[in-house]
Amino acid sequence: MTQKPYETVKDLVTGREVPNVGPEENRQAVEKFLLSEKGYFPEDILVSVPFSYELEGRTLSSEMDLLVRVQDAPAMVIRCVAGSVFSYEREALAAARIAMKTPIPVAVATDGREASVLDTSTGKSMGKGMEAIPGRETLISFAREEPLPGLSPDKLQREKLIYRTYDSDTVNASRRMEKQ
Repeated sequence: MTQKPYETVKDLVTGREVPNVGPEENRQAVEKFLLSEKGYFPEDILVSVPFSYELEGRTLSSEMDLLVRVQDAPAMVIRCVAGSVFSYEREALAAARIAMKTPIPVAVATDGREASVLDTSTGKSMGKGMEAIPGRETLISFAREEPLPGLSPDKLQREKLIYRTYDSDTVNASRRMEKQ
């Protein structure tokens, strides 16, 4: 029998065994919080969602830790971290702005104990602490609104540069792949 080089945990949303590395324990705490305290259903939460973006003639790939969808619309990006939550706010915001064709309304950086919740359209704080993360019913109101307008080409380019800078410094960089 082959022994795994790392411990695994069962993901609360997907039911799959995942390596317990980096901020994985924090992501599991966030998933538990969303399911038990904020009224989300497992089908509302997508885990490790890949996305690609073009920058400087290359296609770069990354992933969102958690993407919360309500009424079939992406509504909240959550960046789960194993460090200072507030140093990851800008990365979460940039991901919410570039990962889809139109910006995702809410961006969150959290370690499962602390959270910073940001309005993607303005970049302003919607609140601090886990309780500031919108519950399912509140997030549905965001999904009912018109999609956020796309960013101007210049602003989109800046957001991609910001995201790449943060993403390239991520400790668990093995999740990134770069295509030429």
